[in-house]
Formats: sequence, C-alpha cells, structure tokens
Amino acid sequence: MVPVIKPRLLEQLAARIGRENLLTSEADRLVYSTDVGSPPSIVDLLVKRRADAVARIHSAEDLELVVSFCRKNLIPMTPRAAATNALGGSVPKRRGIVLDLTPLNKHVAIDEKALTVTADAGVVLWDLQKRLNDVGLELPCYPTSALGATVGGFVAMDGHGIHSTRSGNIGKHVLEAEGVNPDGTRFAIRDRDTLDGIVGLGGSTAILTRIKLAVVEASADKPVLVTLKSDAAAQQLVEEATKKWRLKHVMLHNSDYFALRTEATGARKSPVTAKWGVLLVFREADASGAKDDLARIAARLGGEVADEKLAADEWALRFYPIRAKVLGPSLVAGEVFVPVSAMAAYLADLRASVSVKELSCEGHVTDDGRTYWFIFTLDDERRPTYPLGWGTAAHIVAAAKRHGGKAYHSGTWLQWESKSVFGAARYRKLKAIKKQADNRNLLNPGMVFPLPAPIPEFVYKMKVSGPTPAPSLGFQLAAGNPVLRFAGGAMKYKRAKTLGVKAADIAADQARGGAELSMFSDALWGADVPSLQAIPNPGNLPMTQTVRGKMVLALAYARSKVADPWSLKPALDVADPTPEEAKLCLDYATVQKALDAFRRAVAKEGVELNVKAVEVKVESKAAHATVAVAQKKGNVEEIKKQAAATPEPKKAWVLMADCIVCNGCQSACPTDAAIVTDTARVDRDLCIADGACFDACPTGAIRPGIEVEATSAGWPKGSRLYGKFGKAEA
Repeated sequence: MVPVIKPRLLEQLAARIGRENLLTSEADRLVYSTDVGSPPSIVDLLVKRRADAVARIHSAEDLELVVSFCRKNLIPMTPRAAATNALGGSVPKRRGIVLDLTPLNKHVAIDEKALTVTADAGVVLWDLQKRLNDVGLELPCYPTSALGATVGGFVAMDGHGIHSTRSGNIGKHVLEAEGVNPDGTRFAIRDRDTLDGIVGLGGSTAILTRIKLAVVEASADKPVLVTLKSDAAAQQLVEEATKKWRLKHVMLHNSDYFALRTEATGARKSPVTAKWGVLLVFREADASGAKDDLARIAARLGGEVADEKLAADEWALRFYPIRAKVLGPSLVAGEVFVPVSAMAAYLADLRASVSVKELSCEGHVTDDGRTYWFIFTLDDERRPTYPLGWGTAAHIVAAAKRHGGKAYHSGTWLQWESKSVFGAARYRKLKAIKKQADNRNLLNPGMVFPLPAPIPEFVYKMKVSGPTPAPSLGFQLAAGNPVLRFAGGAMKYKRAKTLGVKAADIAADQARGGAELSMFSDALWGADVPSLQAIPNPGNLPMTQTVRGKMVLALAYARSKVADPWSLKPALDVADPTPEEAKLCLDYATVQKALDAFRRAVAKEGVELNVKAVEVKVESKAAHATVAVAQKKGNVEEIKKQAAATPEPKKAWVLMADCIVCNGCQSACPTDAAIVTDTARVDRDLCIADGACFDACPTGAIRPGIEVEATSAGWPKGSRLYGKFGKAEA
C-alpha cells in the first residue's frame, strides 16, 4: 500500500518529536487502525482505514507541534486514546497520522475543598477513580469500559455510564479544558458555550490535553438485584424506583444477555434464567431503609429480590458487557437513548424488526428519564451476508427514533444521525465551528460530520476554500444505506450454535500459524477487547506491545494480513504480564496460551525473538509524598514547609532572555509558584522543585537552581532535557 505521506515528511516529523515517538512499522499501523468494532470489508472500499504513521503524544507541546506540522502539509489526523468504542471515531478514514494520546497521563491534581480534579487526557478513568477514593471523593459517572478508557476519550464522547442515574453525562461536570485547535494553537477555556463546541465531538473540532472535572463525595455502592419476568414489569420497577428513591444507578439486563454470557463462559447455570435482572444501586447508608418497600414492589410486579451475593457478583461484572463475543465471532451493536416510559414498546418493536435468535440488551437509566441501551447480536464477518447483518445497528437506532429516542452518538458509522443526536440548532452551530476551525476536514475526518468519500487524496488536497463536495460517506455505508437496511431486515438472521469460530470450520482462514494457532481461533476472533485494554500498562508502551495489540496482530497474522513477520518482533519481544498483573482480564489464561502459540508460529518463519520484560521505574514513597503535597494547592502552609526543606539550588529560576511569556510554566505549576506577567518569575516560598515547569517551558528558560555544571544535576530526571545544561546569566 503506497503511503499518503512522503517519506521526507515523516523524517522531518521524526526529527521534531523523536524517532521513538513516530511509529511506522506494518504492525504499528495495523493495530492503531482498529477499534472494538468489526465493520464489513465493504467499508474499506469507501474509507482508508490504515494509518501511514502513529505519533505518540507525551505533552501538549508535542501535540501542538504535530498538529501544526500536519496542518501545514495537509495530512489527515485521527486523535486516539484507548479506542474502547465501536463507532469508528478513533480509526483513520483518510489514512494519515494517528495521534496516540495515551502517554499523556502524568498530571493529576485533586482539590478536596473545591471538589474538583484536573487530569491529563490520557489518565485511565479507573486509576483516577481510585486516587479520588483515597481522599473520599469519586467521579460523577464513568463508563463500563473505565478499566481501560481515558478521561479525554470519555469527555470527547460526552459519555454516560455508571452512576448516570444520579449524575447524567460527564459533559455536565466539565469545568475547564485545555488542548490544541485544528490549526495547532493552544487553548484553555472554561466558557460553557465554547466547551459545547468541543465536548462530545470526538476530537473533530479540537483535541483535549487536560480536563478539570467537578467530582462528588464518595459513598459506598450497595447493589440490590430484582428479577422480573417481562419488559413491562422491568419498566414499571424502574419508573417506581427512580421516583421513590435517590438512586446512584439503575442497570438492566435481559434474559438473552444472561444466556449468552453463560454459554460464552462455560458456566453450568445462568444466574438469571428467562428473566430481566434489574440492579438498583443505593448509597450503602440508604439501602437498609428501602429493603422492605422494594420487596413489596417486586412481589407486586411478579418478581423477587435476589440474594445479596448474586447482586454483588453482578455489580462486579459491570465492566465486562461483551464476554459473549467469543460466540460470534463478530458483534453487531447499537447504542441508543429511549425514554423509560417507552422501554417495553421499544423492545417489542425492535424484536419484530430484526427477528434474531438472541438480542442482548443492557440498559443504564440516566438522570433525565431516559435509558441508554447497549444492544448487540452476534454474527460472522467472514460470511458474504455480513454487510446485511451489520444493518441490524441501523434497525436498533430506527426503532429508538420511532419511540422518542435517538442514537447515543453518531461517531463515524452513524454520521447521518448527527443532526438528531445533537439537535438541529446545535448541529448547525457545530458545523459552523468545524468549517471555521478545520475547513480542510483534516482533524478526525468523518467523525460526526459527513466525509466526502470515496475520493482520491489529491482531490481533498486541492487548494479550495472549503470542503470538497461529494456524496456523504454515511449514505454509502451498509448500515446506513436504505436499500441494504431493508434487505438486512428481510434476512431474518438467526444465530446457529455452530457460529462460534471452531478450528475445523476455519482451516481455510488459518493460512498461517498451523493447527496449533488454529486451536485458539475462538480467543483470537472473539477477544473481549475492552477487557484486554484494562490490563495495566505501567511502562507506557505503544498499544502494539500490549496484550490487546498482540491479540490484534495474532488474528491478522492468522488471516495472512501481515506481509512482513519481522514487523511483529518488537511487539512479541515484550513479555506478557503475569496472571496477577492481568487479573482485570477475566479470560486471560486462554489469551496467554494463544499468545504463546502466536510466538511459536512466528519463530517458525525465522523471526528471532528475544522475549524480556520491560523495565519500569518505580517512584519512591518519598517522591509520591512530594507529588501528593504538590497537588494540594489550597494547603499553602504544607507547601511552604516542604519548600523550606528543599535546598535553594534545586528550586526553579528563570532566564529572562529566553522567556517568551507563553504562560506554560504557570499552567503547569502545581503550587502556583510560577507567575507570568510581562516575564515569568518564581515565588521561592511556594517552589518545591516539582519539575513540571521545566518540561512545560518550550525555550528552556526555566532552570533547576543556579546551574553550574560542576555541581548541578541539570534538568530533572524524566524531563526531555535531562543531562543538559544551559548558560547561567551573566
């Protein structure tokens, strides 16, 4: 495949951000061009879903540099964090460069008094939740993919999720945001109107680097599980419970969800058979007072309250909604909002429309009387009829709209739904923002806004004032095309027990890897990608070198989609985590065996592997204590005590001749010691030698103390200029 970007441009970019941060191998480009979804192969005729390179972003300065470079050279850019959704928003649509934002995860500042947290966009949500819990706080809401999803990704999609019954969408809780505009300039905003042009747009109008959120006081969750026999009874329970109690969360699963999960995990018995399971999550302090009333309501509706252990077990499994994917191997999903009052009617209409054997339904009640539904069925992307089966996603949305609902988000694959998702008035405003900020449609093209496709690159690179007119990509995709959508409904697809990917069924697909790798075809095809993403990545490795990336490569290899097996070596040379380290992935034992078979197959092709663990530097407790103090901006006395104990030569000072008054040091400083007026200066009483200002300064004007090479350690460890020395002032 001929790259869009000329090699000389890639060389120029590598020189700017470091060669280790520009990934161009076949394996890297393959992994970073996928998300959780499995669109039909016809999509590849319409969009170009293979990146030309991946830029790993470690700071806002890195991002500013890369975006400016791409803008100047008319290179499409796709922002990407954990890529835990299936809407196509974090995969290339015009090739170009993928911006990996996951390394942008160093800064977290908690203000306990103000009930806020400021975090880098790449910080994993569950890691942030645990840090908040340590000081008695918690996030207002988080997605079921929180074990791997990032703050920036969740805000960029304006997500709903766990605790949305109490708190609604995350966008309501965004107080401030920093990032980079499509033209490469930096922004820092708190104005609500301006935030509305960024939050929920999936990185199509700007890229977030740091976010300030309002948080709430933590309270222990107490889940209570009620089982019911009908859609109508489940709807009635939700309506009564949300009216009677101030619940933290309400989550629903239908009988098909439980049946598929039981089959996929090989369990002997389903926890809930032929019934709805409705989890009502109270604050622990409120649960005991509601127990008797809830039992009476459940009995009146023909249901019952399950035992506490089952409720706790189901609540613990909230992070693993698609374990049934292994039965597929492909998952066709739709995400919609439907009013609670229309729940039963919507589900009846949907079943009549798609007529699949199993339709797994998971619902999360929001704070405004709606339910967010994640609904999926299973299919096989290798079948010629798969594009029609993929049309089920359109039926899920169409039925929701008939009952007063709408799509959860338009993303890329549902972009024709953008007007109904955002509302006609807001969508007009957003289109104007996009046109003004990115009239070349270079930033995440096709996300939310129609993408002209398919057209050659030279057409959209022509020097014209606005977007190139062409038929919308959305109309051309199978799930959106009215003709194919009708055909998909007429197909009346039913899943067969033999649909799961068994070795005997796919001998033709396993052109490489032999019988040994074929034995793990279920694991390769049916991997629960969000669960793989949840495995911690303490070394900040590229996704290619994580378990998720290696499983993506293993499937591509088995399907003969990898031309150069040596491109797999950097990923396979990285040792896999231990079962203890990977315990967040419930099916890791099988995954690890599959990866072992993958290595053996690649080694047989002559690739010399040298598997070894990545060395991860662990900060000392003293270093953590320093950061903890630094994060408490309001506690001036503690900061001053630490500052007094810090030797003066280690504190920051400013070379005024190099200061360009960019305000970077003031924004980065965790104690407000850096002050910028016409030039920068440092308040010595508040400087604790944290080092954040050193990395933030683009000109090297900030120095660590009086810098004499014979006595100074130079820039602090971890900074990009570690080991270098500047010139002292005359």
